[in-house]
Amino acid sequence: MTEYKLFGDYLLKKLRDREEQMKTHMAEGSAKDYAEYRFQTGVIKGLRSAMMDIQDLLQKYEVKDD
Repeated sequence: MTEYKLFGDYLLKKLRDREEQMKTHMAEGSAKDYAEYRFQTGVIKGLRSAMMDIQDLLQKYEVKDD
């Protein structure tokens, strides 16, 4: 396994963990108001977007390595 794959997997795990933390935090009713709720959902959307971008890059590099 290449170093970039190890790094990518590590990074994806950290982002997934952060997403789960945010979802748990939201489920506990942590948002004080609608603006904070929107901010929290935006963070989750950003994390998901970053994860998709990383997965795409890892797939591209795997194809080049084969």
